[in-house]
Amino acid sequence: MEKTKVLRQNSVIKSRTWGEMKKDYFSEKVFAMGIILLIVGSCIIPSTARKIPTPSLSSLRDSWFYVGGSGSGNYLSIQDAINASFDNDTVFVYDDSSPYNESIVVNKSIRLLGENKNTTIIVGVIGRDVVYVYDYGVTISEFSLQYHCTYPSSDIMILTNQTYISQMIMTRTSNWFGISLHSFCDAGIYDNRISNKVVGISLRVFSNNNSIIENTLTNNYYNIEVLSSLCNHVYYNNYVNNIINAVDKGSSTCNDTYLSAGNYWDGYTVINEH
Repeated sequence: MEKTKVLRQNSVIKSRTWGEMKKDYFSEKVFAMGIILLIVGSCIIPSTARKIPTPSLSSLRDSWFYVGGSGSGNYLSIQDAINASFDNDTVFVYDDSSPYNESIVVNKSIRLLGENKNTTIIVGVIGRDVVYVYDYGVTISEFSLQYHCTYPSSDIMILTNQTYISQMIMTRTSNWFGISLHSFCDAGIYDNRISNKVVGISLRVFSNNNSIIENTLTNNYYNIEVLSSLCNHVYYNNYVNNIINAVDKGSSTCNDTYLSAGNYWDGYTVINEH
């Protein structure tokens, strides 16, 4: 019986024509190729269809640029170092080559640091603000700014959000403004010395939610003016020998420009026009 079964199977195989065998072979190849393409496609399609976030160049950088030092690679001017930097970098300025006779434009989200606020001096160019900031997230610290000009020049003009100014000396100038913030928010102005200005610190036209803390303002006509701006916080400052300590015009009452959080006054002169 077993032999008969084998012969019967062999007879079936032998009875298939070459065309039928070729057709079956071709069908099997097509089926196998379809399986391969399906597997490969399942690997490729998700990778090409899904947007994979990649970090930007600025998020990867934290380079330091040096100005005025004696070693190789130091820049001669602060502006040249700023121009060479990228967002999130630091420009460090030595006092060896001080004073630096230039006005500065900060148009990147960088940290600009001086070696020592008493000896790292920037003397601004006639007709320009000494430091002009118009990119967000800038930090400036440890400089002495010097310049002599008239309205509307400032020691520091801020035209952007989230700027942080600290440990600065702005005393040997006759600029109209010390620090001027125009229509921008969330700045921090900490522990600076400002004197001999028409206006020490000016917040104008929707300059909202800024913090002015632990500054010393002396010999200014107006210490602080807040014009059409909301919810600014002015704490722990020293006001000495000024004509008018605070001006608050057309602003919300949440501006803490006077009588709050330990501000020291040698005299009480406030203009409050709500």
